Amino acid sequence: MAPDREFLENSRHLELRLAEAYVPFQTYQEHYSPLEGLKQGTSFPELDIPYVRRR
Repeated sequence: MAPDREFLENSRHLELRLAEAYVPFQTYQEHYSPLEGLKQGTSFPELDIPYVRRR
């Protein structure tokens, strides 16, 4: 079902805030070497969290 053209034309003036991201500041102490970062999937040990499959 296509949106109503009149509705779209009349709603262009609305400036709705759909979402707002909150990203806290992070400080990193260490980092992996480039090769180790590729192996681990991240350059930062703080973000290196092993995936544990649940059954």
